Amino acid sequence: MSPPVRPREILALALLSGVLAGLLESLSHFIRYWGFEGMLPLGWYMSWMPAVANGAVFLALGLLLAGAARLAPRLLTPARLVGLLVFLTAMAALRVLDNSLSVLTVDLIALGLGVRIGSWAGPRFDALRRWALPATAALVLLTAALAAGVEVGERLTERRAARQPAAREGAPNVLLLVLDTVRRLNLSVFGYERRTTPELEALAARGVRLENALSTAPWTLPSHAGMFTGRWAHELSASWATPLDDSFPTLAEVLTARGYRTAGFVANVSYAGRSVGLGRGFGYFEDVPVSLLQIARSAAYTSWITSRPAIKRRLPPYYKSYQRKSAVEVNAALFRWLDRDPGRPFFAFLNYFDAHDPYRPIAPFDTAFSAPAYPPTPPSRHGGSFADDRPRSPRPYDQAIASIDAEIGRLLRELERRGQLHNTLVIVTSDHGEEFGEHGMYGHGHTLNLQALNVGAILALPERIPAGLRVTQRVSLRDLPATVLDLTGTDPAGTFPGASLARFWLEPASVAETLFAETRLARNRPAWDPTSEGDLQSLFAANLHFIRHPDATTQLYDIAGDSLESRNLATDPAFSGTAGHLGSVLDRVMGAPNRRSP
Repeated sequence: MSPPVRPREILALALLSGVLAGLLESLSHFIRYWGFEGMLPLGWYMSWMPAVANGAVFLALGLLLAGAARLAPRLLTPARLVGLLVFLTAMAALRVLDNSLSVLTVDLIALGLGVRIGSWAGPRFDALRRWALPATAALVLLTAALAAGVEVGERLTERRAARQPAAREGAPNVLLLVLDTVRRLNLSVFGYERRTTPELEALAARGVRLENALSTAPWTLPSHAGMFTGRWAHELSASWATPLDDSFPTLAEVLTARGYRTAGFVANVSYAGRSVGLGRGFGYFEDVPVSLLQIARSAAYTSWITSRPAIKRRLPPYYKSYQRKSAVEVNAALFRWLDRDPGRPFFAFLNYFDAHDPYRPIAPFDTAFSAPAYPPTPPSRHGGSFADDRPRSPRPYDQAIASIDAEIGRLLRELERRGQLHNTLVIVTSDHGEEFGEHGMYGHGHTLNLQALNVGAILALPERIPAGLRVTQRVSLRDLPATVLDLTGTDPAGTFPGASLARFWLEPASVAETLFAETRLARNRPAWDPTSEGDLQSLFAANLHFIRHPDATTQLYDIAGDSLESRNLATDPAFSGTAGHLGSVLDRVMGAPNRRSP
């Protein structure tokens, strides 16, 4: 019979089990990512963060078990200790299967493994004693090596980019600012009654306002992908569970190859980061914040713990959601990067997330816009049980926009102080809009109405872009890559599809173009969400906006006189021929919408 388990052996086995649980949890995510082309949360940080998180939890458990063993040495037999640790390890490693097998099934499998392996290990515990400490040390070193490897890989990527010949002398910098989830309707630079964007108004006075710049999709990933590749959403792999692949070159790849320093600074970690393909081509990319909270939220156990209301109430307000950073942090990261090589032309992409639900205005803007009073919030049409369907006031949204605007003003003034602003192409836009009860919806990603697509844009570059010009024609954000290459003189031959937006101030008039937008079938959505049934497709032609749903119902609006899209002309017999023609255009360009399998 084996002697009682010693406290140091309990601690060693607990730490060994925790680190192993984290590594297996990481491996399960990578297997799903490589085998099923899904998303990889946190990107390569997923290789080591769960091991650190689970190691800490299991070590704490080991301390409790060691204390219990001192009080009741006969209670914690070797078989029970091993069985418990195997059970908990398997629960963590198999969490990735919850949606496929159900939580209860996964837990029963883990329990079965714990019972069987514990029974097997009890009589063999003397052998386990001998390799417990070496195995623990080996796994801790492996975790440290994985963490170091991620950091080394990022540094090597930046060094390879720096070895490219420098861009031509005098080449303008490029600063792309994307205000995640900010719609045109709530920007005072485009006429909103509340002064949410005084800094953008000052920028627009030095450049061009695109009053009707349209995103290619009503949510983050495909819209950003379109801005980076110049492609329509239906041409790209980017979707709800699929990252952007390398089928098409990105703006960052092209500018890196042309000698620009390139960097991305992302606050939306979930759908604008490296793990979804948007970091491709950047010499430096900063998305996932390496912090104790981020590590805790990387693993199943610690994520569950930190999401408890009692814990969340004690976190700093902004960090209740670990998947975001403030505009202050994003700007600070940009300047740290710029300071490392201030002499070379740069392309910097900044994604601000403060105006994404839950809206996070920073003081003093968290008390702004108390008057005039906002109209009553429209009720939900669907019960409000789904997070995106809950009614919300636009006031904190406006406050968050104002706080981002103030940070943009500070950023531009600092660039001016450094003598860089005069030679920087500044582009400010959004990836998509937001709905506040219009058409019965809240949030975004559910419809292709103008509230979700019209984001507007501002471009400024002294001597290349006229000051104070307003462009009212509808344009697509997919033209941004071609525009950047044109205005920087980087690639006049045209690497990207689309056309430079400079045509709107260089030519007397531009012909109205047919523009497209789309969102694809989204699984695990409630029945009231149209995307739960299949793809939504839309096009803009002249003054008409045509939307096709997966159930073949359609919407048709004359947006010249009905900018809020309140009157659906698709039900008017006088427009049946027009709707039919526009539907045939969608068939030719996008094909029939995909529908959910029965």
